[in-house]
Amino acid sequence: MIADGNIHVYGMMRGRALAGASGDRETQIFCTNLMAELVSIAGEYWLSDQIPAEFYGKAARLQLVENALTVQPLN
Repeated sequence: MIADGNIHVYGMMRGRALAGASGDRETQIFCTNLMAELVSIAGEYWLSDQIPAEFYGKAARLQLVENALTVQPLN
């Protein structure tokens, strides 16, 4: 999935999710089951082995904070 804006996945997110493809660093990724092989916001990315284990398979919100990719629980 590639989007200039936010990405919302209501279900299992597998494969690749690239938000902010045009460089918008304010975009976010929301999903109810984080199982992606790659997530990226405005070029900052994590491969699946870089996603913190406590969020893998869980509902999550990813965003950039001070130019670093971060993940938070989505409740």
